[in-house]
Amino acid sequence: MVVSAQSRRGLGWIVAAFFIVADVVGGGIVAMPVAFLQTGIALSPRELTFQSYHWCIISDCDNNIFCLHGLFTWPKLDYHAEAMAYLSQSLSKTAARIVYLTMFGTSVVFILLSSKILQNFLASFFDANISLCYLLCVVAIAIMPLTYLKSPADFWLAVLVAMMCTMLAVLLIGLGISIDIDACISEAHYPKASVSGAVVSLGTFLFAFSGHQVFPTIQHDMHRPADFSKSIILGNLFTLNVTVVALLYMPLSVYGYLTYGSSMRSSIIDSVQTSWIRHAANLTIALHCILAVIIMVNPLNQQAEHFFNAPHC
Repeated sequence: MVVSAQSRRGLGWIVAAFFIVADVVGGGIVAMPVAFLQTGIALSPRELTFQSYHWCIISDCDNNIFCLHGLFTWPKLDYHAEAMAYLSQSLSKTAARIVYLTMFGTSVVFILLSSKILQNFLASFFDANISLCYLLCVVAIAIMPLTYLKSPADFWLAVLVAMMCTMLAVLLIGLGISIDIDACISEAHYPKASVSGAVVSLGTFLFAFSGHQVFPTIQHDMHRPADFSKSIILGNLFTLNVTVVALLYMPLSVYGYLTYGSSMRSSIIDSVQTSWIRHAANLTIALHCILAVIIMVNPLNQQAEHFFNAPHC
């Protein structure tokens, strides 16, 4: 039976696509060129294309599960019920716990990254050496009130800002690479790809497309959940298209790899030689990560509300 359920307050499919971009793209941008360095220019584009295809397949599976099994019981969304559509009772509980653990871990990574960027910014501009532990507490407490928002339909503006921050960061990084290319490309060294490097970089590729756990929450809040497939296609075009606005994963990774080569470390931003571009790009990524935490934590909060029988308001 196909269910054509609609939320009382719904997101349009274009806004849902913005949610997808804000959720998926962000932290992966700074590390993806380093993954290209570890895997090699011959294999990395293929790996990125494969992960993108895999991401679309998983997203479409979520869409089919929800539409075919009628899981749009607003305002409640249950990952256990989604898993029960195809798994046994015990396996569905295990799958749901893995999803919760992944979202929690991703949120921790985003908070750590944004706190570290803030620490470096304060040290560079204000000569303030504040412990990372204190900054972690400050950032977490500052974000906490925003995580209490009810559902994606209540914080769509934050998602739009997060997506714009990501695109601004990409444009800044691209500008920095363009300024550096004449001086750096002649000195760039490209190490040979190795099996160990490919295995290590696989984690980066997977992390770059790890936001699909939140997709059911986004789809759940759409006015027409069956239109989520349109959002997936548009979101994927934003992620991989070679355009001025959407210079994201693929072009930026190849551009950074060819320009800096083995001089890249954990983040491509650290390789940019123009200081104001480097700091501006770091701040936009930090703001994106802070806003992405709101998206990532929301499903966990909804499940906690359901577990403790708390009102969804």
